[in-house]
Amino acid sequence: MVAMLKLTALIVALTTLSITGCKKDEANKSAPASGPAPVETKAADPAPAPAAKPVAVAPISLDAAGAAWKGFTVQGPAGAQVSDNGAGGVVVNFADNTMVQLTPADTFDAKQFKSMLAANAKSVTYPVDTADDLAFVTETDMGGSLIKGYGFNVIVAAGSKKIACGSTYDDQATADRIKAICKSFAKS
Repeated sequence: MVAMLKLTALIVALTTLSITGCKKDEANKSAPASGPAPVETKAADPAPAPAAKPVAVAPISLDAAGAAWKGFTVQGPAGAQVSDNGAGGVVVNFADNTMVQLTPADTFDAKQFKSMLAANAKSVTYPVDTADDLAFVTETDMGGSLIKGYGFNVIVAAGSKKIACGSTYDDQATADRIKAICKSFAKS
């Protein structure tokens, strides 16, 4: 999102400079060349995006995903939609178009997951790489522009159930917020 704002600001600045330069050149054709040299201007950086308002969290029942998830919850924004992911896991979709997926931990293969990341990204770094907590930053080429993705996969236990939970977003703050939802996995 920030990259798009910077790109938009750059395009507006270049267009403005180009149009201003054209008008100046037309005016200078009839005037003799004298006076100080033109000063180059630099486009201002776009204003930072406003901080997101804190969202109240509440227990979200995972019962809708099937019998294996009865009595389990995560803490997140109210109104989330919970469904079975079709492979024994749960998908929790939030009103702000974010989501998280929970799967039984015995099906999570970290080596295979890292291989998939490497195959689909130009570069991958792992700020955190432990048995129960994997954080990664990807750079993917999207039409000549590198787009960063911030993701994670954590292993969390509650009651007798151990799950892998993860997602990827275009900013670190959203990834951290969703990771906190994963870590709130509990048996009620």
